[in-house]
Amino acid sequence: MTAGERPPLGSENMGAIGAARDAVSMTSSREAAAQAQRKRAEENEARREADAAAAIVAEAERKRKEHEEAAAAALAAAEFERKRAHEAAALQTEKQKVAAAAAVAAAKAEAEQARMEQEEAAAAAAAAERKRAEEAAAAQKAMEEAAAAAAAAEADAEHARKEQESAAAKASAAAAVPKLAVPATQAPPTDPIRVSGSETARYDNMELSEMVLRWASDVTGKPLPDPPLDERAVHAHFKNGVLLCELINAISPGMIKRIEKPMGPFQQRENIARFLTGATDIGVESHALFLTGDLFDGTDLKQVCHCLFALGRACHGVEGYSGPTLGKAVKAKLGKHRDSTFKVATGEGLWGKSAGQHRASAGGDARMVNPSATGYMSARGSAD
Repeated sequence: MTAGERPPLGSENMGAIGAARDAVSMTSSREAAAQAQRKRAEENEARREADAAAAIVAEAERKRKEHEEAAAAALAAAEFERKRAHEAAALQTEKQKVAAAAAVAAAKAEAEQARMEQEEAAAAAAAAERKRAEEAAAAQKAMEEAAAAAAAAEADAEHARKEQESAAAKASAAAAVPKLAVPATQAPPTDPIRVSGSETARYDNMELSEMVLRWASDVTGKPLPDPPLDERAVHAHFKNGVLLCELINAISPGMIKRIEKPMGPFQQRENIARFLTGATDIGVESHALFLTGDLFDGTDLKQVCHCLFALGRACHGVEGYSGPTLGKAVKAKLGKHRDSTFKVATGEGLWGKSAGQHRASAGGDARMVNPSATGYMSARGSAD
């Protein structure tokens, strides 16, 4: 056997080596297993520590968020309270301003109402005083004109008496002269009777009331009041003055610009006063007018009927008017006096035919009412 050569191994050596090799391998395996177990234990411990740290971080984050949310909620609540306090203060201020403005406006309104009431009272007092003065002046003028009319009537009567005496003397002288035969001639036609002088004197109160009521109804187209057509009907029909103003406007359109509707006593008197002014402008003489109280209070309704009759007479001379009239023609103040060439038909009611249904006649204006107030007189002394 040379140097460096190993002696061949025997079976015993081979077994020992294998055992040693197995022992080393087992030891290595156990160490490796222990090392792996340690590594796993370390990894598990690291994982637990990491989980614990993550839990701590998560808890810290949760608490941070809770703190932030609480702080935000506190800030929002504080802002809400601040806004609510500001709005409440603003609302209170606005309410105070509105209340103050309302109080000022109410005070102004009360002052204005008081001023208007004082002005209305002063105007009413002035109007009443003016009306009393006008009525007193009208009454004085009516008395003076009545006295003048009485004096004129007396003078006319004296003149008529002298003419009668003269005619009687002439008749006596003619009777003493021998009569000569003369051919018979046809008597001239008689003219329709005309009411002269105090035309309403021949009618009683009932006839005069019915006459003026029917005439006013024909002129205005308004219905008649319920029968009987007496002075009480005149009072009820004309008391508020509306129909009187409409009567004036039917005769002379637009003369009365304003008619009070609805109205109290003062407005009714105003309507009556406007009618009296309009009647005067049309041509009714002042002695034929009535006082406001005569109609409104019903103290002298006969004078009211006289005034309406006088207005019907004055209508003869109103230029452009062709409706029904009363009595004989008189000179009117409105326009030129109109010589009518129409004669109303008779026997068909108080006014003959309806208003405007006239037949031509060459005898002039002959629309005269007979004393019985049932038709028109067509010949002296007889009614159709």
